Amino acid sequence: MQGKVSMVVPCYNKEPYIGAMLDSVLAQEWDNIELILVNDGSTDGTRDVITEYLPKLSDRGYEVKLINQDNGGCCKAVHTGLVNMTGDYFCLVDADDEIEPQYVSKMAGFLDKHDDYQWAACNLRAVEKIDGTILEHPKPSRNPFSPGTDNMLTRYIFREMTTTVWIYLTRVSYLKKCGMIENFCAEHRRVYEPLIAVPLMAFGGKLKYFDEALYRYNVYASDLYGFDGFEKAKDYYDDYDYLYEWSISRLNISENEKHNYRSISKLIYYFELLAQLPQIIKRRGRQLAEQTIAEFNKLYNTEINLTATRFTEQGYKAFFASLSQALIMSGGAKWRRVIGYGALGTMAKYILPQLAGTAYYPTELWDEKGDGYNATIPDFESLSADDLILVFPKTESAVSEIKAILSGTPATVYYHHTIEHIISGTKFPQIKKALNISYSRACKPYGKGYVSGSFDLFHIGHLNLLRRAKEQCDYLVAGVLSDELILQRKGRLPVIPLADRMAIVKAISYVDEVDVTTPELIPRTAACEKYRFDAMFTGDDWGGDDEMEKKLNEMGADLVYFPYTKKISTSKLRESLNK
Repeated sequence: MQGKVSMVVPCYNKEPYIGAMLDSVLAQEWDNIELILVNDGSTDGTRDVITEYLPKLSDRGYEVKLINQDNGGCCKAVHTGLVNMTGDYFCLVDADDEIEPQYVSKMAGFLDKHDDYQWAACNLRAVEKIDGTILEHPKPSRNPFSPGTDNMLTRYIFREMTTTVWIYLTRVSYLKKCGMIENFCAEHRRVYEPLIAVPLMAFGGKLKYFDEALYRYNVYASDLYGFDGFEKAKDYYDDYDYLYEWSISRLNISENEKHNYRSISKLIYYFELLAQLPQIIKRRGRQLAEQTIAEFNKLYNTEINLTATRFTEQGYKAFFASLSQALIMSGGAKWRRVIGYGALGTMAKYILPQLAGTAYYPTELWDEKGDGYNATIPDFESLSADDLILVFPKTESAVSEIKAILSGTPATVYYHHTIEHIISGTKFPQIKKALNISYSRACKPYGKGYVSGSFDLFHIGHLNLLRRAKEQCDYLVAGVLSDELILQRKGRLPVIPLADRMAIVKAISYVDEVDVTTPELIPRTAACEKYRFDAMFTGDDWGGDDEMEKKLNEMGADLVYFPYTKKISTSKLRESLNK
């Protein structure tokens, strides 16, 4: 017999999305579901949509509880669901997201058969809905856990895994054993994730992870996607900080362990705030810099030769670069060998000079094409736990292949994203990761990105391209085709002259740098040589170019395709103007 799954769905003003979410619940392959819908004082048509679905949900055989309450915030709504559960398992689904048909069956089915496991988790994929069509969002989903690793809570606080809790399915008995329900904060807060993740991870229950994207996160439906001002960001992270303190203080661990977790969470709090500053805020930026330096020194007893004055003068990127360098120079693990893997590749020649003078400059260089002089053929059998491997290649295909080769190695392995900002082998791996997230928060996988186009009669398709590109990179260069090049390619001059088109693109906040695209830069390899970008972004209407993609990969760059905005184009606008 199937165990009963209590699915809690907190709802507040989700009328445009909750119908699709409930459709995904109806499509579940698991029959024994207790659906607890907590309407947290919605003022739109959320309750009406739910009411329409109640007969369908009942006919499906689900036990449905609709709880209407005055608005108390997401924490109170989740708490209401928790105290009304009667199932064997618990999961939480956001009202504006959707779940795959196997979401419950995959995890609950496993727990039904394996009594020694206390909880399960799956992967997720970020999507965006445009006119009812679901598109993959260009934001890679990160595996929430690496099975077999320890100190999960530390890694969670340092954002080394996704912080969402919608991907968990947990035994209710384990929730009670962790004290999660009785210690849950029902105050009015903007987030609730630490209240669930902290006790589950700290208590050490056995976890089963499914690397399958069974949860669909609707990116732009979230009220918290992006921040339109520093105050909103600060309010959000204030709540995160508060709930970390709340949850950590109630753990059944030593005071010393609590102190360590609090120190880490406070440091991350400052990092996250600094990362949100779009430009230097003189008074507050200086204060935050001073607090961050103080927190770091207190936590690691390491003095950093960095002042808040330098922060306010050079910006937060300089601050993080200096802090990163201080981490490297402060010392590191005493490795038997530091091995540079892929030493004959393009990326190696850019990375190696940055490591010069540090304790992490490779003592050995390995490459599959090693000649015994510049690099040697890899000797994987010789690896031990005292070795550090720095993997220089960064393309997805190369990294996947290398990960397969190094699977099970006793050595410590750092990949390109770990070392790209001169954070290569520090004894503080969690700080290294935190700095990388804060320094490159908007970019995720890429540092510098590049787009090129005519941008004539600027329209929503152009804006979508620039927005998506900026979401993938820290620094975006936009190339605007010259008038002569457009004439050469299209057989006609643009409607808007080059200077005006460049001014328009430059005014878009997603763009950091604008340049003219001349015929010499049309070969993508030539553009890569000039701008040294990590990724080039283009619409999928241009089709795949495997040979060019391979050449860019060899130069250390990716070619990334985004969904083409079909409703509008410059050509269609020109046709309309000519009528």
